[in-house]
Amino acid sequence: MNYSEPVLIEVAEMYFKQGLSQKTIAKQLNVSCPTVSRMIREIRESGIVEITIHRPETKNSCLLDLAKTVASKLKLKEVMVASQSSIGLLRKNMGKLCAEWLGSKLKEKTILGTAGGRSIASMTEFAEKAHYPIEIVSLMGGINSVNYNIHSDMVVWNISKQIGAVSHIIHSPAILADKNDVAAMKKNPVVSQVLSLFDKIDLAIVGIGSLNTGDSLLLQSDLLNRDEIDFLKRGEYIGEMCGRFFNRRGRELTGDIAERTVAITLKQLRKIPLVCLMASGPEKVEGIRIAAGAGFFNVLITSEATAKALLE
Repeated sequence: MNYSEPVLIEVAEMYFKQGLSQKTIAKQLNVSCPTVSRMIREIRESGIVEITIHRPETKNSCLLDLAKTVASKLKLKEVMVASQSSIGLLRKNMGKLCAEWLGSKLKEKTILGTAGGRSIASMTEFAEKAHYPIEIVSLMGGINSVNYNIHSDMVVWNISKQIGAVSHIIHSPAILADKNDVAAMKKNPVVSQVLSLFDKIDLAIVGIGSLNTGDSLLLQSDLLNRDEIDFLKRGEYIGEMCGRFFNRRGRELTGDIAERTVAITLKQLRKIPLVCLMASGPEKVEGIRIAAGAGFFNVLITSEATAKALLE
């Protein structure tokens, strides 16, 4: 028996959208349950309702293919792509991927370097206890921020507690007022010990800041004055990693600001065997491309949307 299309659409709305049972629908329409059952069968056969099953493995397969394509284009050792969602959930997905990657790379006496930032901090809750003695080094001094949990030293401290590692923190702001202050700071045995570990790091986890949008936490701090920030924004400098600025040609900023900075240099970062960059967002696409070409990192954890943008 064929039922009118308006009636079938009404039943489809009640059964598939509102989730009502066949018994409830039969009662509301004053028909028998077998009649409702026949209507639902006709709804399916007529194509009024289409049912699509999204298999997780299919989605994961697409993300893996996307990751391989990005890795090939940017000439990276490895790329991991987190499924797109809200910003908060995306950071958690990226954090979980990073924790899994880190767990697979840690070996006995590994020296790990980490910077600060929201993305890196998100991996802390997923990191598992290390089976070997591990050391963690802060890659840069502190940055004034309301959210202290995303500071480099706090991120190092939290990760060290989570995985049971020895932490090495730089007890200094990321940028000092005078380069002579940096020279004096380096004479401090505690600070100099941490800085001496930069050339011994086995793997690092870093973030990237965009100068065009002011996304860099360093630009949001009061460690740089207005003239210095204007100079960086109006010039050819495009991004910042570990407190170090780089231009569109992938060259690191030199001069007064660099000499006042207490952080690993991009030249040192390039020498680390594995550097994992956690970054997502349209404002960071250009910086990611340039940093990859300059060899500042060789592993990338990003979002699906950012990965696709990197291929454009």
